[in-house]
Amino acid sequence: MRPYLSLPKKILILLLALLLVLVLSLYWIWLSKTNQDFLLKQQEIRQQNQSQYILLNAMIRNRIESWMELFAQLHMDEPDQISAMTETLYDEFEFLQLNWQVENLWLFDSFGNLAYSTQSNLSDDIKSLAQDVYKEQRSIIKMRCDTQCYQLLSIPILVGQDSPAVITVSLSLLETLAFLNQSTEAEVRRNNTTTEIT
Repeated sequence: MRPYLSLPKKILILLLALLLVLVLSLYWIWLSKTNQDFLLKQQEIRQQNQSQYILLNAMIRNRIESWMELFAQLHMDEPDQISAMTETLYDEFEFLQLNWQVENLWLFDSFGNLAYSTQSNLSDDIKSLAQDVYKEQRSIIKMRCDTQCYQLLSIPILVGQDSPAVITVSLSLLETLAFLNQSTEAEVRRNNTTTEIT
C-alpha cells in the first residue's frame, strides 16, 4: 500500500526539488564564473610578466648597444681600428663578464673575418647571425637555450670609411630571470622548444 500524500505535501516536495535544482544551478554558474575569472587573472599576470621580461631585455639590449657604439667611437681615430678594438676587448672582457653578463664575444671585421673571439670554436649560429647583420645593417637579437638560456646580440659598428664591422655577444639570462622572479614572482619553465614565463 502506497502512503497517501496530500496536495500541500506534494507542492512542498515539488518546491523543494525546484529549489534544490535552482541552488545547484546557481552553484554551478558561480563555480564556472570563478574558474573563468581565475583563468583570466592568471593570463593577465602572465602577460604582465612577459611584458616586464621584454622591457628588461630591451633595457639590457640598449645598454649593450650604447656601450658598443661608444666603444667603436673611442677607437675611431686609430689607424688600425679593428686591432685596437681587439686589444681593448681582450683587456676589458672580464669587466664585461662581471658587469654586463657577457658570456662570450666575437668581433668580425668589415670583410666578415673573425678578428677576435673568446671561444676557440665558432658555431654556425654565430656566423649566420653576423651575416644577417651585414645584410640588414641593424642589430639582431636571438634567444638560445641549450643547457642554459642565453641571448645572442649582434651589433653593426662603423669602422673606417663607411665599412661596418660586427660585434656579437652572448648574454647570460640568469640575472635577468632572477630579477624578474624576484620582482614578479614569475616562474620560468623551459621545454625542448621554448621558454615560457608564467
